[in-house]
Amino acid sequence: MIELIWVKTSACVDPRLEVPTLSIQAEKALHLIEPGAAGCGPCTMAAVGALAAGRGERIVVLGGRRAAEAAMDAGCSVAANFPMPLGIPRLARTAVRLAWKHGRETTVIAWSEGAATAASLLPPEISIIAHLSAVERNVPLLEPWRRHRVEVRPIGLDVVGELAERGWRLGPGLDARSLAIPAATEGTRRASLRREWDAGPDDLVIGCVGDPPGAIDLPTVFGVCAVCTVAGRKVRLIAHPESGRCDLARRWSRRLDRQGDRVATPLILDERLAAPWLVADGIDLLLALNRDGAAVHPGMSPMTFPWWFARGVPAVASETEGVAQMLRDGVDGRLVPSGTGRNAAAVVLMRLCDHPDLLMASSDAVAARWHVVDAGQG
Repeated sequence: MIELIWVKTSACVDPRLEVPTLSIQAEKALHLIEPGAAGCGPCTMAAVGALAAGRGERIVVLGGRRAAEAAMDAGCSVAANFPMPLGIPRLARTAVRLAWKHGRETTVIAWSEGAATAASLLPPEISIIAHLSAVERNVPLLEPWRRHRVEVRPIGLDVVGELAERGWRLGPGLDARSLAIPAATEGTRRASLRREWDAGPDDLVIGCVGDPPGAIDLPTVFGVCAVCTVAGRKVRLIAHPESGRCDLARRWSRRLDRQGDRVATPLILDERLAAPWLVADGIDLLLALNRDGAAVHPGMSPMTFPWWFARGVPAVASETEGVAQMLRDGVDGRLVPSGTGRNAAAVVLMRLCDHPDLLMASSDAVAARWHVVDAGQG
C-alpha cells in the first residue's frame, strides 16, 4: 500500500521543489541508484533525493567516485557508494549486501535495471521494488527466479511491454508526476543565460533534452533545426555534450558553418542542460524526438518533462504512449507522430517562430497547468 504525503525539503538542489514522498507501511527503505543509467539521470536522482530526505532514508550509489558526485550534485545525500566490477551489476552483490547491513532496511528500492539486478541477490526476506522509467540497451544477466522476486513498478507506459518481455514481474505503474512536481521559477536568470549562449532577442532557443542525456539522438534534432534555419528562421540549439551521436551533430554543424551564416544552425553544448533548475529560464522550447525510423527512442525517460513544464517551457516531442500521458497536445506543446521524420517537427517549429504569441501562450498554459498539479489541486 503506497500513501502519498506532501513534504518540502531543503535537501534537493532546487529549494523551491515540492514533491510527494512514498510511505511504505511505515517502514524505511534503502534507495539504490545508478547515476547515468537509463532512466536514472539528474532529474530522477533529484526526485530520489527529495523522496529519501522526506522519509529519512538512505541512498546508496552503484558506481565510483564520479557517480557519487553526480548524485550529490543532483541533491542526493549519499550514504555510501561502491563500484561495479567490470560494469556488471551481478558482481556488485557483495557490496550491496554490506551496504544494506548498515541499516538493515526491510525494503530496497532500485531506480535502474542494473540496480534492480544487484538488489535481487539480497536475502529473500528483503522486499525489493524497482521504479523503472527506461530500460537498458542490453538486458542484464540474471536468473529468471531472481528476476521474478523483484516487483517492478513502471514509470510511464513506454517501458511496460519491454519490461514484460525481459521477464520482470510487473506491479502497479507509477505516474512521474507523483514522484517529482517542481514549483515554477521566477525567470530571473533569462538575460544572463541568453548572453552566455549569444542568443538574440528574436532567436528561438531550443533545448535538446533527455534523461539521461544520452537518450536523445542529437543529429535528428539538429536536422530539424537546420531545416528551420535554411528556411530563414533564427534558431539556436542547446544540447548536452553527452547527447546521443553528439560527434556527428558537431561535424554537421562545422560543415554548415563553412557554407555561410545563412544555413548555419548554432549548436551549443552545455552540460547544465541535464539540470533544468539551472537553465530553464533561458530555454524557449524543448525538442525531444525519436531517431528516424525508431518507434521508441531507447532509454528515454518521462522523468525530465515535469521539471521543464513547471518552469513554463513547452515541448515538441515524438508521440509515444509515455510522452502522450505526460504532454497534453496543444497545451504543453505539440506531439509529432513517431517515424514521420524531420519535416513534421520542422513545420511546428517554423510556425512557432512566425507566431511568437503561440509560443508565449503555450508557455503560460503549461506553467499554469503544472503549477495547479504542483499545488495538489489537479
